[in-house]
Amino acid sequence: MASSKSSMEAHLELYEIILSAAKPMALRAAVLLNIPDIIAIHGSQNPLSVDQIASHISSSTNKPAHTDYLFRTVRLLASIGVCTEETTVDYGGTPQFKYGLTSLSKLLVKNGAQQSCAPTVLAINLKCIIDGYQHLHDSVIEGCPAFTKANGMGIFEYNSNNPEANRIFNEGMATNTGPLMAHVVKIYYGFNSLKSVVDVAGGVGSAISAIVAEYPHIHGFNFDLPHVIRTAAPIHGH
Repeated sequence: MASSKSSMEAHLELYEIILSAAKPMALRAAVLLNIPDIIAIHGSQNPLSVDQIASHISSSTNKPAHTDYLFRTVRLLASIGVCTEETTVDYGGTPQFKYGLTSLSKLLVKNGAQQSCAPTVLAINLKCIIDGYQHLHDSVIEGCPAFTKANGMGIFEYNSNNPEANRIFNEGMATNTGPLMAHVVKIYYGFNSLKSVVDVAGGVGSAISAIVAEYPHIHGFNFDLPHVIRTAAPIHGH
């Protein structure tokens, strides 16, 4: 039988869970502020100081970036392994902090060699989705989807009426599908014997695009709601 946690250990574990809601918000802020790209481009993969990161944020937004709040954000990111943190002491004895990329934040670089996961971060943290989590208790008591309770309609109806949310959501889903399907089509040989494939609820066509690119003899059909298909790019292949 596993030993039970002490009261202090339980409290610390509970507080870590309670405060975990801040983590995806910090990731979202990093993506919106282009912090991973700033470090990758202007740091040449080397750590940058908060002042350096703030300077590049200000240049891109034409608004002053407040270093105190930026410091809090990147330090939170460092605490969960999204950024590295290096500490030195200047001649006056004041600690100086620099932040670099880890394997996690490299996945958020938008102009990197591999497909960025930044769109997925933005999709999962859409306000309409976050608002739904505030109503999880209502979904139990009233037997209704939490998203619908928060927004007055289901997610697909909501996206059909909100083009920007629709775009962000579809881009996020496509980004999530791309790397997975690139792996699937290399190891699954069941497509060899097929002449056509229909992907129902295929979003903007990431999955079917990967299939027909690897198996050009297949005629691929992507099927989804009109407001989703409108945002889809042309699929190259059959």
